Amino acid sequence: MRPVYQPEDAPWCYCKGVTEGEGATSKCDPKLAPDKGSVMLEQSVDAWSETVPVAMMVEESATATVKSPTVDCVDGYHSTSRENQLGNARDTANPDPAIPHGINANRYIWTVPEHVQDNCVLRLRYNISSSDYPTWANDGTPLTTHTSNSYERNGGFFGPDGSATTSPVMQDPYIGFGADPNATFLELALNTNQYGRTFQDRSYVFNIKPQPKDLTEGVKIYNVNVRGKRGNIVQTYPAVEYDFVPNDLCLQENDYVHFQWTGSDYNPQRNPNDGAGAGDDVGADNNQASRADRSNLVEMDTLQRRNLAPVAARQNNAGPFPESQFQTHAGKRSAEVASGMNYPAGSVQAWASLDTNYNGMFWTADNKPDQATIMKLAFIDQVERLKAKNEKCKTLTELLAEGNEGRRERDPQNCAKLNGAREPYFDGGLVQMRKPGKFAYFSSRNNNFSNRDHKGFVCVGKGQCTTGKGCQATVEDELRELQKSEAADGTKLLQVEQQSPPKECDADCKIAKLELLVQNLRIEIKSLKDE
Repeated sequence: MRPVYQPEDAPWCYCKGVTEGEGATSKCDPKLAPDKGSVMLEQSVDAWSETVPVAMMVEESATATVKSPTVDCVDGYHSTSRENQLGNARDTANPDPAIPHGINANRYIWTVPEHVQDNCVLRLRYNISSSDYPTWANDGTPLTTHTSNSYERNGGFFGPDGSATTSPVMQDPYIGFGADPNATFLELALNTNQYGRTFQDRSYVFNIKPQPKDLTEGVKIYNVNVRGKRGNIVQTYPAVEYDFVPNDLCLQENDYVHFQWTGSDYNPQRNPNDGAGAGDDVGADNNQASRADRSNLVEMDTLQRRNLAPVAARQNNAGPFPESQFQTHAGKRSAEVASGMNYPAGSVQAWASLDTNYNGMFWTADNKPDQATIMKLAFIDQVERLKAKNEKCKTLTELLAEGNEGRRERDPQNCAKLNGAREPYFDGGLVQMRKPGKFAYFSSRNNNFSNRDHKGFVCVGKGQCTTGKGCQATVEDELRELQKSEAADGTKLLQVEQQSPPKECDADCKIAKLELLVQNLRIEIKSLKDE
């Protein structure tokens, strides 16, 4: 059986009606049908026939009793993008304030059904239509059909019935322009194969797993994945380079995030300049360029720190390590935010003082930094994965023994590049957002300054996201305000509330200005003495 639902506000959607006789069509408006516009179509040998309303139907399966899902018909206003750019859209097709659109590609926010299914199919179709000819009337009647097709025969163009064609569009036509169409005319770039057709039709099979039994009913879970593929901006087109999806969240305290992502081991082979690390099985010869996608998640902050790094002697023209103890000036100026950094959070580097310095988003139920989650998302279970193969992550000294940097970066036991994850799928599990704040994170393997920005934002708590804006936009607004109050040396300027002088500047006005100047000078002198 196949359910058909039509929301009340969707006059552009049509279904088989029940109000105008057998076989008639009507606009899918609840006012037009006794079953409120929702009918069930049952498949017979050669056609679909109406049965009882969907609202009364329950479909039985071997694993669960499942109510037929609804169809959400939305217009294209929010999801409008520049034609044929495969790029960012005006907004999300069905906007959700918890998942602000920001600067993102065309998308639809789907709430996963609560029922469990082992064989689900997602079908994505990209259709295009034209205003150059009418398609459907508001009552569902087709206005342009195959009878307007054009066939080139015997030096002319004819319709299916043999008479002159009535096609509203023709291939690369010449159009008269001006007083004499024989003298002045234009040719259009018009391919009739591109009109009114489906450009993409793809299906994906997936499973819906049961929600953990210890979760409160109705709790919100947000899925954070990774999109994109290995390569630079030109090589990945028409896809994109790596990005978290969604990369901007406005959540409430105690909401959950399911961090999980997958990728492919079958991309075109890319050398380190066009895609870092490996992970695919290159066998004994790791001189081959890799094809693998791998991602991790590491938090960022503005904590002042020394760069704590592994120590290794110089080998094969590399090192000694660390090269510099001061590789980041985070925390050196007042106008900076965590997302502007390209180094991991200083708090997670100073692991011994994590309890006192950590200001990130991962916390345990007893108000301690969640070390297990921090490590799991950063190293994506590589230690456990390699241990199952009787292998281990190589030390920096062991990696430097390989003189070729490319082979070193593709070493299957180089966990610094996430190569120890031999499978593209990673499940970080459900993580509860227990602390309010604004947080930023990135992928240490894929984030590549000036080349690709693999970062994400999460704001947690009431008021953390400015109304009508996402987490990233809120952080950017705060940064601009910080920049306004920053001195030339990066320190914060003294904020002085000044009294506004009178608008009419007579003798009394001039006296008021001088008094205000004296008052401000006294305040400045006092502040300098306090220092």
